[in-house]
Amino acid sequence: MQPVSAQVATFDAIYAEIRRFAPEARLSRWLRLHYFSESYELADYFLARGVSGLFTTDREAVSYRLPPAGRAELREWGIAEHEGLKAVRTHARVETLVADGVAPERAVDTMLDRYGFAVVMTHEYELIRPEVRAMAEALIQVLDARGAMSV
Repeated sequence: MQPVSAQVATFDAIYAEIRRFAPEARLSRWLRLHYFSESYELADYFLARGVSGLFTTDREAVSYRLPPAGRAELREWGIAEHEGLKAVRTHARVETLVADGVAPERAVDTMLDRYGFAVVMTHEYELIRPEVRAMAEALIQVLDARGAMSV
């Protein structure tokens, strides 16, 4: 846990580095923070930078720091709002679907049936594995076939 001032300094440094190679228009509006730090106390900071929401964990915890009411809303609906900033649950990791032998159609249908949308992620280093790339491509194809829009 960092004090708010330390979090701001950390994110200022990260934004400064990213801006060396990415223009403002190309910055992500949805963030997934490492270890789910879920810096909700920085809602004004992120909103001022055009961030729409923070992705949370795909694990059963749903969120590690969101207040109980928000956590319950996130568990039930897959999305919650706190201080004007959206929290969006990550539904599945591509590499976990591969490890568990889940068919892409089943994974997508489960997410869409439950939440009406799907949030799938992977770590960049996992994409070196052909089976992870194949699953990611299959998920995109299934989502496209189901008429899902990407954001």
